[in-house]
Amino acid sequence: MTQLPHRPTARLLQPAPAGDQLLNEVAQLLGLPDLQAQQLRCEGVDLDRGYACRLMIDRDTPPGGVRPCLQLPLSAADLGGLEVVRLLAMQAQLLAEGLWYLGISHDGKLQLTALQLFRVAHDIVQVIDVAEATARLVTQALALAPAHPPRVAA
Repeated sequence: MTQLPHRPTARLLQPAPAGDQLLNEVAQLLGLPDLQAQQLRCEGVDLDRGYACRLMIDRDTPPGGVRPCLQLPLSAADLGGLEVVRLLAMQAQLLAEGLWYLGISHDGKLQLTALQLFRVAHDIVQVIDVAEATARLVTQALALAPAHPPRVAA
């Protein structure tokens, strides 16, 4: 199994700015047009690096924060056999490191979600960069898994 690089989690800093202000700051740091800032909250935005990014905003736990989510280009419904075993092993490793939850997005694609809440735009963008590197490793590991086990000639 591919070893995922361990990166320290970003520390929680100051209370979050107002939701829209924080989204605008993140969009600006990602180089996105202002019009796409609100899309980060809703359906997500396709990043230049090949992954869709969405920010889950938690307003229930004061002072609130953001969990970045990256959608992988893999559908959970298309996985089977050895791929599922590999997926579960990766999920265990990601949870053990305390950084990511590998789950399914609302449209059935695999999705990495940060376990920690972040409250500062710069930290959020750094976490998105780490999520992209992790997503690339997960995608490659699952893409390398054979669709069906090789048959042994009788």
